[in-house]
Amino acid sequence: NLGLALHRASTTVQGGASARLAEEGAAACRHAVEVDPSCASAWNNLGSIERDRGRAGGSVAAYRRAIAADPSAVEPRTNLAGVLRESGRAAEAGAEAEQAATRAPHRMVLHSNHLYAMNFSDAVAEDRLFEAHAEVAWCSRIRLQCTATGCLLAS
Repeated sequence: NLGLALHRASTTVQGGASARLAEEGAAACRHAVEVDPSCASAWNNLGSIERDRGRAGGSVAAYRRAIAADPSAVEPRTNLAGVLRESGRAAEAGAEAEQAATRAPHRMVLHSNHLYAMNFSDAVAEDRLFEAHAEVAWCSRIRLQCTATGCLLAS
């Protein structure tokens, strides 16, 4: 989306142009969600901009709106897990990371993100943490594709 592109471009220029591009990017994303509040990608992009600007509350709210707009979307859940973890909300981060991994079981990086979040959560028993690490290591080591019904050899 144009808003995210403008915002990201602001990191490559200096001075007043940088601030102007960053604000134009944020404004474009805000306009996109006003025009179509059901556009999950626009909410996700707005969440990324808010996160980049150090606004965790706005970022969490935007990612949650993206998830509400498209409950099957993986990227906003992954992004939400990251900002929750950065905010010290490990248990919530783990739950979102797990949801993302469940929705795209073939993407091992999502399982890795879930394990990472689990490491910071006091709510996860040590034996469950060990078991989860062993499962992901086993699947990736022998090049398996993990699915909701188990692990299958990847072709």
